[in-house]
Amino acid sequence: MRKLFKFINMKGDKVSNPTKKHIQKNIIDIKEELPKKQKQVCDYLVEHYDSIETYTLSDLSHKADVGVSTIMRVVKALGFESYLELRKAIHKEVVATRATWWHMQKSFEDNQKEHILTDVWSEITKLLEQTITKSLMYEFDQAVELMVQSEKISVLGLRTSKAPAVYFGHLMEEFYPHIIQLSHESDFIYDRASRLTEKDTLVLVANAPYTIQSVEVAKFLHERGVSIILITDLPSCPAASYSSIVLNTKSSKNQYTILPAIALLESLVIEFGRNKSDTSISHLDELGKVLRERNITSS
Repeated sequence: MRKLFKFINMKGDKVSNPTKKHIQKNIIDIKEELPKKQKQVCDYLVEHYDSIETYTLSDLSHKADVGVSTIMRVVKALGFESYLELRKAIHKEVVATRATWWHMQKSFEDNQKEHILTDVWSEITKLLEQTITKSLMYEFDQAVELMVQSEKISVLGLRTSKAPAVYFGHLMEEFYPHIIQLSHESDFIYDRASRLTEKDTLVLVANAPYTIQSVEVAKFLHERGVSIILITDLPSCPAASYSSIVLNTKSSKNQYTILPAIALLESLVIEFGRNKSDTSISHLDELGKVLRERNITSS
């Protein structure tokens, strides 16, 4: 049953190659089908994606240690007529990705319309309304079903995505004992991730800018048959290529916020808890009793 979740898109069909709009994801998708030298180019493009916009064709040839003709074959495989066209498209994608995080700077500009609380609340409300679509609700239901079927659920989020991932893990472990937090002590991620099997699921929070380690862990677990539920703010997230289900939230152009991701994660916790109500409610009752007896909480 779990195998049905592999490579499903919003309509339930097999995922096709991404368009030029999501080049980094496209590179990851096609590279395994290419000859060794072309795959080497793809690996270099992914690992140095933010810098490619500054490289000439000669620069890339030297840095990736391949011939110009090899690079051009990759360019053609990605659907571009020239390296310059590819470089311009990568520039646009990198700028868009940077913008998601650098909206923190935008937040500090003096463009206040009303009181800051009114401005912030209004923007967040708009993002939440834009995030909820029929496609998201379909993917959300698939994600909950996948979690329910899992033997263990691991959680990962690094840098700016760490806070929502840790929060999600804390909520889950209050009533669900089979939760593994991978977001702490990044040096030990692979030690813990290597214990997961195809019966387990990873919930990966990866908002832009994406950490290379998050993408590499997703690839590592995907190759081991572990299902991945990706929560991201851009559909071009490179980890999407390794994910069974992608839950895409909207990002703001005016301010930095993680609240859409938090709302989505809280919704997953609630629906998962309802599906596990035969044990989740009793676990919470028992926990509440222990905390009160130990004078840790007052109610």
